[in-house]
Amino acid sequence: MALKIVAENGVIPEDLINQAAEILSSGGIGIIPTDTVYGIAALATKLESVERIYRIKDRPFSKPLPIQVSSVQHAAEIAFIEGEICKKLIERFWPGGLTIVVGRKPNTKLAYQPADKIGLRMPDYPLTIELIKKSGFLVVPSANFSGEPPPGQSSQINPRLVELVDFFIDVGVCPKGIESTVVDVTSGLKILREGALSREMIMSVLGIDDS
Repeated sequence: MALKIVAENGVIPEDLINQAAEILSSGGIGIIPTDTVYGIAALATKLESVERIYRIKDRPFSKPLPIQVSSVQHAAEIAFIEGEICKKLIERFWPGGLTIVVGRKPNTKLAYQPADKIGLRMPDYPLTIELIKKSGFLVVPSANFSGEPPPGQSSQINPRLVELVDFFIDVGVCPKGIESTVVDVTSGLKILREGALSREMIMSVLGIDDS
């Protein structure tokens, strides 16, 4: 049975956050809130942990999971944070609901990630940031089975999914309730998924007339 951690008046005690981080560090997985939607978290460097998420979500192993980071400096440890487009988007939308696909640095030990590219996001949610700082780079895909909508609140999470993880942090409602927008900046700009941020917002920051 998963350890359930429930926020009291919106607050999770530090010892319980440490317990969740320890589970992640030791190879466990858990459902956590973010600023967008609830996700299933695993340490991105733990092959078996990441593999559990792929199997739970019935996701093709050829489809990489974005990695959540705690800061721009943290992201730069594994990726090339460069180019005018990339820097403008990070400056405006990080932390927040934007996943950016950039070039991956060589010799970084990350499970099921392509050699050349990597998707990164810095969540605008203190609890998620704290878990990343305490445990390391996390993959946090939405906490739903294939075909189900991403859960913006804990009541929308399938109870069967909770039974398959090691812990569950319940804070009620996620602030945005919609998945992040995903852009690829490895060669110009390509919007892969429109979500928390609209195409118009992205183009406006870059000074591109998209009319």
